Amino acid sequence: MKETYGRKFRKLRKATKISSSKAAEAVGISRSKLERWERGEAGLDIEKVFKLLEVIHVQKIDFFNNNISNYLKNITLEVSKAYESNDINYLKTQSKKLLSEVENDSFDKRTFLKAAIYCNAYYDLTGVDIFTDNYKKRLSMYFSKILSEDEVWYYDDVYFFGNTQNLISPRTIYSLSFSLVFYFKNNNDLEMKF
Repeated sequence: MKETYGRKFRKLRKATKISSSKAAEAVGISRSKLERWERGEAGLDIEKVFKLLEVIHVQKIDFFNNNISNYLKNITLEVSKAYESNDINYLKTQSKKLLSEVENDSFDKRTFLKAAIYCNAYYDLTGVDIFTDNYKKRLSMYFSKILSEDEVWYYDDVYFFGNTQNLISPRTIYSLSFSLVFYFKNNNDLEMKF
């Protein structure tokens, strides 16, 4: 069975010898609500999760890091290394290579989004935009689609949205961000619960 955030938190809480009563009281929730979340039977608002992590002295990045897919970790490592060393030649070469792969297989979403991240980093360092208007429309449509009734935002989607901001118009970013907040606020079953 896949470990939930609640189960993971419970292990850490017990390791720090903090009772469920004390943890729940510190963040203003009932002990039973905390214990249901720890068993994976209920969700918990992300702000409460952050406060609980403070109670047991665990950094957010350490708590959530293991839940990031290896695919995203690899992209982050590749792009960050090139970006931090200002290796614009590598970023440009990878961008063009990935965009060429997208041309050959236009249905490969992963390659398209990876290409967008490389193009975003290249654009940020050089001010040169090699991501075509058609690709920008496709990227915007991808994020807009997630807000439809058939799709939801997963961690990967938030990651890609956050790492392609230079390629999306400010108006589209505002519209998508506003829609996303409105969507989560008005769909109780889709609140950001962990």
